[in-house]
Amino acid sequence: MEFIRNMIKIEQEQAKLGKRPAGAAVAWEDRAVHDNLYANYQYTLPWTGIDAELSLFISGSNEYPNNTLIGLKVVPKQAIHTYRAPYLGTPWHISVGFSNDDGSLSNEALAFITKYHKPRRQTLQVEEPRWSAVTDLRADDVLVLDPIVRAFHQSSYYKHKELHITF
Repeated sequence: MEFIRNMIKIEQEQAKLGKRPAGAAVAWEDRAVHDNLYANYQYTLPWTGIDAELSLFISGSNEYPNNTLIGLKVVPKQAIHTYRAPYLGTPWHISVGFSNDDGSLSNEALAFITKYHKPRRQTLQVEEPRWSAVTDLRADDVLVLDPIVRAFHQSSYYKHKELHITF
């Protein structure tokens, strides 16, 4: 846990110095599969899910240096509807919550980090991907049903957003 606290502190310090790279947007044609194949994935992924490796994801922000994003990095283990993430230097991820305004970690954040600090392989149950490649997790997905994930998500600025991945 001390290692993760140090990672968060480093992200916050770099953000306060304005050194967190914003990550240029990757053009749609440089990351998405052909339209016909994309439409096929829109249909099949809600049925098959997405086999993925999940690991803890922490990312600072120059704009809000104390509010470090905490979530799960998503590495698909199968072909999906995009080849790469929408921003350079930022992996596909599920944004779950943030550190507190003073940079500290809430009990909900600590519980989430404790449970998800080790990588795990899991099939993500997803809704139909939209044309923008935003893909919401289904209500019956293991992460959505996890009370630790729900508590952290509901305690954060993202509480009004569905858990989702922007592929």
